[in-house]
Amino acid sequence: MIQWVVAECADVRAGVMYWITPLVLSLLLYCPWANLSYYAQSVTGQASLLLKRRAISSVISEPQTPAPIKHKLHVILDLRSFAIDKLGLTDNGSYLTFVDLDRRAVAWNVFATPEFSLSPLSWCFPFAGCLSYHGYFSENRAHSAAAGLSKAGNDVFVGGVAAYSTLGWFRDPVYSTMLSWSDTRIGEVILHEMAHQTVYVPGDSAFNEAFATTVATQGVRHWLVQSKQHEKLKDFDLAKRHEDAFVALVLDTARRLQDLYASRMISAEMRAAKQGIFTDLRERYRAVRDQWGYSGYDAWMARGLNNAKLSSIVTYREHTRAFERLFDNVNQDFRKFYQRVKAIAELTPSERSAFFRHLLGHNVAGQINDPSRLTISPRLFTSSHD
Repeated sequence: MIQWVVAECADVRAGVMYWITPLVLSLLLYCPWANLSYYAQSVTGQASLLLKRRAISSVISEPQTPAPIKHKLHVILDLRSFAIDKLGLTDNGSYLTFVDLDRRAVAWNVFATPEFSLSPLSWCFPFAGCLSYHGYFSENRAHSAAAGLSKAGNDVFVGGVAAYSTLGWFRDPVYSTMLSWSDTRIGEVILHEMAHQTVYVPGDSAFNEAFATTVATQGVRHWLVQSKQHEKLKDFDLAKRHEDAFVALVLDTARRLQDLYASRMISAEMRAAKQGIFTDLRERYRAVRDQWGYSGYDAWMARGLNNAKLSSIVTYREHTRAFERLFDNVNQDFRKFYQRVKAIAELTPSERSAFFRHLLGHNVAGQINDPSRLTISPRLFTSSHD
């Protein structure tokens, strides 16, 4: 997840407040679409977090730090080293500090779609490009923004996040909001955000999130194997099977909704059919949940269903199968995987989509062995030797 905020000063404690007003004014000068209130909360929210950072090593060494917290922080340091040394992810100094928060999330994302579309509204920012969500450091502000979007006729969804990446602009800290999770869930978040710092395509949320999700899943799996945590690996694989089955339900529902919205049905009938599809999703979920004996997605299902909520999952998972195929095609070599992904990142959005479709339909391992030889035809991507 990307939480876009504005640049970092050299000495945060001495200079961060000094930079807030000039930064916001600069954004208004260079970005006429910018909203002063939004950027002010972004800058001040990020500044308040930076001022609270403490070295993880110091937190661990303090006698009053509870043993479970020390354990989680040791796990994070171990995962971070593994990510850099073994997985080849970028080291920009992130996840060496800790911020203790007195709220349940570090930020809240607002997703919005039209009533009869799964295409999310997007918001554009300097350098990060356009994102399919809007981030807020205040839950009240997030819900207020969502209410305005809903009043305009959109489907909306507000989701809290426990961590985010600033794409290397800052040395991102670990937040206390993460520490109630399992070691593997923490690992997924850390690796996901480090993946954003390694490869990022401005303006393509689906590409970025699916890539980071793939790195996180495969990275945690490799970490568990190499550290011989066999029982945790079994639990992790079972949880991923449940997750994949749940996501498959959501993606199938999304496809049914897309077919509905492409029809020429009148609005009243389409609205009723839309609710029928969501009702069917609830029934199908209850059936698979009972088969699993696992109710981990009950809360998500119970909080209402709409296009925006589904789009938040589609954004993260639309291309994961393609990235997983690509990862297998390079024999699960992470560094080669990043090379291929960086080559794909150079394509246009339409070319990337076509490549993913081709990748899922055919084994292309022999066609993209060397990204420097990758050539692009209008409908197919082949090596220069084909």
